[in-house]
Amino acid sequence: MGTNPSGSSKVDDWSALQQRLAEVLAMMGTDGRQHLIIEDRGKGRFVQFAVEAESALLVEPVSNDFLRGRAALSGASCRAIVELGGASPAERWDKDGSERANFTRIYERPVDFAEVARLAVRTVRDVFQVPSPGGLEYDAFAEKDGAPILLPALGLAGMTLVVEPRCAACGKTASRIEVVPPGERPMAWESWDQELRDV
Repeated sequence: MGTNPSGSSKVDDWSALQQRLAEVLAMMGTDGRQHLIIEDRGKGRFVQFAVEAESALLVEPVSNDFLRGRAALSGASCRAIVELGGASPAERWDKDGSERANFTRIYERPVDFAEVARLAVRTVRDVFQVPSPGGLEYDAFAEKDGAPILLPALGLAGMTLVVEPRCAACGKTASRIEVVPPGERPMAWESWDQELRDV
């Protein structure tokens, strides 16, 4: 486990992310359970949050159950996550008997969101060794219907919902929507174009 990794990252960058994350978590979950995942782009290492107003906050750094090869966490990294307060996957049984595959920490209300954000930032910066917040991306969605949630206040690259994309050839509205990274063309765009021409 490193301390504050060297590189282009400034301490202020991480401090700003920590503050934004605390603010975003505090405002989530007012309309049912919502999920936020902050991921090390390209490596699959993530910290995920399950937020619901008036309920406990669940925070899960990923475990090696979901990581392979070079992305897998070392023994020292796993111990560091436990030291930051995450129950290890060996202790992953919930009170209701359901199994959890990741490191887990449950915060009862009232939640100190500043502390939650501080530990999450330490996990991605020091344990996952992400050199700067620019190496992170996020995904957020509602549990009840999977609808994506846009959180530009995080200041991270995220997933963008393409709503009613139009066929380039005929101008008709596509029958489906797709979530794609910002600036990228939907993978199914060409098939939508063909589908709409066939209508």
